[in-house]
Amino acid sequence: MAGDVARIEAAGGVLWRMTDSRRGVEVVLVHRPNKEGWSLPKGKLHAGEHPVIAALREVREETGFRASLGPALGTTSYLKGGQPKRVRYWSMSAVDGRFTPSAEIDDLTWVSLRDAARLTRRRDLPVIARFRRVNAFQTRPLLLVPPVGVSSEDGSAKNHRRSLGGREQAKALGELIQAFGVQRALVAEALRCTETLRPFEQVIDVKHESVLVVRDTGPRARVAVDQLLEVAQEGVPAVVCAEASLLARLTDELGAGKTDLRRRISRLQNGSLLVLHFDRGPGRLGGQISTTEWIRTGA
Repeated sequence: MAGDVARIEAAGGVLWRMTDSRRGVEVVLVHRPNKEGWSLPKGKLHAGEHPVIAALREVREETGFRASLGPALGTTSYLKGGQPKRVRYWSMSAVDGRFTPSAEIDDLTWVSLRDAARLTRRRDLPVIARFRRVNAFQTRPLLLVPPVGVSSEDGSAKNHRRSLGGREQAKALGELIQAFGVQRALVAEALRCTETLRPFEQVIDVKHESVLVVRDTGPRARVAVDQLLEVAQEGVPAVVCAEASLLARLTDELGAGKTDLRRRISRLQNGSLLVLHFDRGPGRLGGQISTTEWIRTGA
C-alpha cells in the first residue's frame, strides 16, 4: 500500500559459554560507540538471506566467535529512525573465536545473566528472560527432516524443474542443519532421504547411520523407531531424515502424545524441518522436550 514503510529485518543471538566460576553461564554483550551502548549482538539480513544464517553471521561478525544454534528466543520490534524494525534471536553456544574491535563494535564483555539484564537495553530483557526460562544452555537439538525430491525418473521438463528445485532445497536444508552443530545423521534407506542430506554431509564430517525402513508399521519400523529413540537419549546434536509417517511415530513417543508435536509434524513438507530441543535433566530420554521450532528454507 502507498505510504507503507518497509520493515527492517534483522537477526542476532544470546551467545553463551559455561565457566568454572560461580557465575556459571556467561553471555556476551557488545558495545556500540553510538547512543545504543551495550546490547546483544545483531544485524540486518542480507537480501534473500535466511534469518537463521543471518543470526550466526552477524554474531560472528560482531563478536568474532563461531557458534552453534540453540532454541529460538523470540523477537523484538521497535522503531529505528522512524522505520519499523524486527529482530529475531536464537540461543548460541560459543565454539571458538576472538574479538577484534571495529568502528561498529568497539568492545565486548562476558557477563552473568544477572549483569546482562542490568546492563543491556530494556528491549533485550525479554530475550534474556526467555533464554533463562527455557534453560537454553542445557539443551541439545534433534532435527527431523522429511526428504525432498532431488531425483527425476524421466526427462520431462516438469520433472527436471522439480528435481532442480529439490536440489536447491537440499542445499538450503544443509546450511540450516549445519547451523545447529549436528554431529550424527540418521537416514532412512531411501534414495530421496540419502540425497536430501548429501549437501550437508559433503561439508561436515558427521557419523552417518542408515535406518532400514520398508513400511511405516511392523517390526522393521519398530526397530527404526527404537534406533531413533536411542539417538535422542544420547544427547548428541543429531538430524533424522525419514518419511513423514516414521517421523510422526517418533514424535508420538518422544512427546508422549503431545498434540502440538503431532500438529507440527503435519506441517512438515519439502524444504522444512522440525527442531526438538531436549533439556539435560532426568527422564525417560535423558530429559524432556524443552521447546520446538518449525523452520522453512524460505523463511
